[in-house]
Amino acid sequence: MIVLGADTHKRSHSIAAVSAATGEVVSEKTVRVDAAGFA
Repeated sequence: MIVLGADTHKRSHSIAAVSAATGEVVSEKTVRVDAAGFA
């Protein structure tokens, strides 16, 4: 199973996918919160 976690801030949003079995971070991504970050 993969668990997703999100961390939202005024200027950026981050999300991580973590393996529930091992605790290993499978993937992560941070995007800016502005027109360019959502484009």
